[in-house]
Amino acid sequence: MLKNRFPIKVFEEWMTNDWFECLICKENSFDCLHHILSESTKYFIPGNHNKSILNSCPLHNDKCHLYNGAVLHTREMISKLLNKVEWILMKQGYQFTEVDKQFKEIYNKLYEQ
Repeated sequence: MLKNRFPIKVFEEWMTNDWFECLICKENSFDCLHHILSESTKYFIPGNHNKSILNSCPLHNDKCHLYNGAVLHTREMISKLLNKVEWILMKQGYQFTEVDKQFKEIYNKLYEQ
């Protein structure tokens, strides 16, 4: 069974940065953070870098996250979400941590569309 693997500071950052939109349906009031890259994706590389906020994606759990793995784990969607999350965080003035920098370096090719 999957469990939350994001540090609490990742949730806190999303809750305080004035972002409310689900990145799939574009409606307000997201209610979960999706791991863009998890053990369920063929591009996953194990390590602490996966706890990065860059790997978190605000979604609606029932409507857009659960039972939507076939779409969420495509190369195209992974790239789209990685780029959107990075853009949002940069726009909000988020300061990238060492874990974030490691994540970006390890998965850099997946940012290319």
